[in-house]
Amino acid sequence: MLHNAYFDEGARWEKRYRVDHPLANTFTNQDYAQSTNTILTELKKYVHPDDYLFCFQSRPMLHYLTHTRPYMYNPWPWSFDTPSMKLHLQRAEARGGKLPVVVREKCQLINSVLPDPNWNQTNAEDDFFHKNAKVRLIQDFIERHHYQVVWESDEYQILTAN
Repeated sequence: MLHNAYFDEGARWEKRYRVDHPLANTFTNQDYAQSTNTILTELKKYVHPDDYLFCFQSRPMLHYLTHTRPYMYNPWPWSFDTPSMKLHLQRAEARGGKLPVVVREKCQLINSVLPDPNWNQTNAEDDFFHKNAKVRLIQDFIERHHYQVVWESDEYQILTAN
């Protein structure tokens, strides 16, 4: 860990940038800070404090910084095994109410700004970071509830239900 921080690759001496938010108190690399600033700016248009937000697959910090609640009771859906994720998604849908805004990552899990060519693939090689069945669950949720992409960058998509 001399050269890296948990889930934030790169030399520690390069981690001199902060996300532009009063609650952010950790330094990171410039690309990650900039990417996070951008998604936070865009999310202000779609979510408010105490709203449900569905981040897939590993951006729990977005809940903290936007004061939103995780739709599936866990701000880090990536940590679920596939059957647990399916169960938690069913529980969340059964709760009813307004559907959440969805944020989808298009980047690699560890290096959070490098594109992941398999981020939305259901026939890629399954490994520790990518589970085709989880991607299918998300795709099915989006299709079933008629979500539309309202904003997109190289790193993220924001979707809302119509």
